[in-house]
Amino acid sequence: MAFGSVAQAALPVASLNRKTPVDFQDEILPIFRANCLACHNQTKAKADVILETPKDIAEADLVVPGKPMESFLFLTATHAEDPAMPPKDNKAGAKDLSPQQLALIKLWIEQGAKGEIRAARKIEWQPLPPGLNPIYSVAVSPDGQYAAAGRANQIFVYHIPSKTLVTRLTDPALLKDGKYKDGVSHQDLVHSLAFSPSGDLLASGGYREVKLWRRLPVSASKSLNLGSDKGIQAVSSDGKWLAVAEGNAIKVYDLAKGSAAKTLAGLKAPATSVAFSADNAKIAAGAEDGGLLAWTLADGKAAAVAPPAEGEAPKPVKVNAVAFLAEGKQLAAAQENNLIVVYNVTDKLEVAGELKGHTGPVTALAAVPSSPTQLVSGANDSTVRHWDANGFKMVRQIGAGGTVSAVAVSPDGTRIALVLTGKNARLFNAANGQLVADLKGNRQATEASAAKDRFAAYANAEVTYHTGNLKTKTDDHKKADDRVKKADEALKKAEAMPIAEKKKIFDDAEAARVADEKNYEKLKADYDAILKTFEEQDTAAKTAEAATKTAVDAAKAPATDAANKAKDATTKRSAADNAKKALDAANTTLKQAEDKLKAAGDDATKAAAQKEGD
Repeated sequence: MAFGSVAQAALPVASLNRKTPVDFQDEILPIFRANCLACHNQTKAKADVILETPKDIAEADLVVPGKPMESFLFLTATHAEDPAMPPKDNKAGAKDLSPQQLALIKLWIEQGAKGEIRAARKIEWQPLPPGLNPIYSVAVSPDGQYAAAGRANQIFVYHIPSKTLVTRLTDPALLKDGKYKDGVSHQDLVHSLAFSPSGDLLASGGYREVKLWRRLPVSASKSLNLGSDKGIQAVSSDGKWLAVAEGNAIKVYDLAKGSAAKTLAGLKAPATSVAFSADNAKIAAGAEDGGLLAWTLADGKAAAVAPPAEGEAPKPVKVNAVAFLAEGKQLAAAQENNLIVVYNVTDKLEVAGELKGHTGPVTALAAVPSSPTQLVSGANDSTVRHWDANGFKMVRQIGAGGTVSAVAVSPDGTRIALVLTGKNARLFNAANGQLVADLKGNRQATEASAAKDRFAAYANAEVTYHTGNLKTKTDDHKKADDRVKKADEALKKAEAMPIAEKKKIFDDAEAARVADEKNYEKLKADYDAILKTFEEQDTAAKTAEAATKTAVDAAKAPATDAANKAKDATTKRSAADNAKKALDAANTTLKQAEDKLKAAGDDATKAAAQKEGD
């Protein structure tokens, strides 16, 4: 094969004075990647040419090491040989190589067209600087319960109804090098977040990576075999202890170990209620026979109700609920006789006072965490009452709407929740006693039902829209058909006799116009001939007059000759006068012909206009 030279190349090649080796990966491959690899790669090897490695190039016989002027790769790149590369108007948008790029490829071939593809350098990640916490992404779960926020390289998950932080997602693999302690989700900033339709998967996007986080289903971390199925139990506020009423005893379980820690005895009848003090140091329980005990959790010692100092002890009344007040220094007992009795707790239980007002058995008690001396009670009289044991007075009465079986107060003391027997739960504002919400049914089921209702409403709206649209289109189509029908009828009527008559009038007028044009042409030809004769006769008359004048002037000419010439002049003059009369007659005839032709043209124009209007 014969090859051209650089001097013959269509593209110029720069002069490159360099001694150091050309690096294929860092210098040549970027040129190919920008202009060649779109068509010549492992996936799409056009013409079986691959330019990704020196080995691929050598196997395709594209270069002759040391001889760029004999290398097909260089010659096609400089357009010295066909096909010129990159092709003109290529789909990849590749451009002709610059003189500097061609010089670099030339030098690489001269140096042997060698090289290797090295592994990409590993990114050395550094911890983000303190205080850099931008939020670039947020997502809300489909059920509206959770919100995820990408804060720097962390992901925070919040429970929306309670406005509380649930967790910070952590990738354990990122904690191995010691750069971070916890709560790290990505090496770089979190740029995108999305929940799956089911809400149990969260996708997060960072630098060159996407991670999937699965919300594990709620499962029991431990299982405890209880000795009672009545559900009379309480959990300490620090989450360490579980107290369960089992017959006449209270069994305390260590939740961390998942086993029973101790049994508190002393009741003479089955327990009806149990409660921890705010500091979790004491446990109290009431019984069906009116028994009431308060134990110290550390040593299990019980404090019982002290007998009255004077007189007969009152008849025992069933205790329905208990609650500690004043940081464990007082104990309130809700009784079946509509009363709430408050006791001072020492080594015994001494009556401090009573809270009166309910008109039915008091069924539930709850201390107010934000106010140590206050509590809330519920009763069978369909009311909830807010009390202050400091002064034994009622703060507020709230209509519950039914028999109350349980009450609870929020940690900040602003909300009172209650459960109505056989009905639903309700939430009230503790400050004014107003109803905040009725808590009915299963939230997931309610939301799923609402979603189905929304979809059904949307589907109905779509049906209504498309039905109305179809009716509109049908009506429009019928109107269009009616218009077409009327147009057809009008066309048929227009094609009837009146049009034929008008066409005949137009044709007659047109024929008359054509005949008049022919007559005009003939008259004009006659006029031109007469005019020509007149001009000839007029010239002859003028010549005769001149001759006459010459003859008169020629006095010496013979009289006979003069008489002849005078006679000839008179004859020619008479002929000229006759020609002049003929010319005048011709002019009159020509004008009449022009007037007639104009009138015929006007009649033809009117007939044509009338035909177009019909």
